[in-house]
Amino acid sequence: MTASGFNTLHKESFLRNNYSELLYVQNVFSIGSEYELIKKKYSFTAGVSLDGASYPKTGDEPSKDVDLDYGINTTFVYSFDSAWMFQFNAGRKTRFPTLRESFSGALGRFVPNPDLKPESASTIEASLDYIYSQGSVDVNLFYTILNEGIVRISLPKKQFKRINKDVIRTMGVEFISSLKISNGLKSTLNFTYLNSFAKSAAGTYTDTLEYKPVLVAGLNIDYNVIDKLVAVIEFNLVGMEFGLQEGNEYFRRLPGYGLFNSRLSYSFNIFNDAELETYIRVNNIFDVLYYAQWSLPEAGRQFFGGVSFRF
Repeated sequence: MTASGFNTLHKESFLRNNYSELLYVQNVFSIGSEYELIKKKYSFTAGVSLDGASYPKTGDEPSKDVDLDYGINTTFVYSFDSAWMFQFNAGRKTRFPTLRESFSGALGRFVPNPDLKPESASTIEASLDYIYSQGSVDVNLFYTILNEGIVRISLPKKQFKRINKDVIRTMGVEFISSLKISNGLKSTLNFTYLNSFAKSAAGTYTDTLEYKPVLVAGLNIDYNVIDKLVAVIEFNLVGMEFGLQEGNEYFRRLPGYGLFNSRLSYSFNIFNDAELETYIRVNNIFDVLYYAQWSLPEAGRQFFGGVSFRF
């Protein structure tokens, strides 16, 4: 049996209401129980929870009723042998709207929606993992139905508003592979294909959603130059993504982008198993101009350096 919760308190005061203070308070809690069965070839886990949120203070808006919902999670793992493993997950979980989503006007950019409902996701996943002497391959299929999904819409006067979509369907595949090319040289490849649409008035899943890229991929190459000196090159690719711009009710496709990053580190043994690592890192090596969301360009070339201590 487990129980958890947190409290959020937020105060606001603006010129438009003569700087009178508005207080917002939200309490989120969860109580759950889980059962686990472990055998030689397989394991099974099942859990249930009661989740809730209360809103005792909502500024100058009427108080909201307490939201309650249930959660379910199940996991089945089967090992065929030392190389092959199958895993199946199914569950349901609810996310309650935050104070910011329901009540914040974001300095006039958003129209608050105190009637925003919780969103609940029902998900199934199946994965197959293979481990061999030179690396591993993982393939994961997933399918999610999100009821009352929280999205935003564009309004006149360059404003937005968060609303609930009746149903959002998301399905896709993830592929991850690691390969030891030679002593000291290793590569990791990941690829995700995502198909995510909301149900239209006609009952088909064709309504575009914001910031749900169809393609996300990455390639990492790790090279141990000499003992304890490690160089890493990363390439990340994002494509086929849409977003809303202020004052425009229609979705616009963001330019796809590919980024190169690098990292060089050297480790020193201090004593026993204690290790000191120094590193330098460069993100967006080629200073690409790209957008993860409209109107907010991401950082150009960035340089980092640091020291970490492990024991």
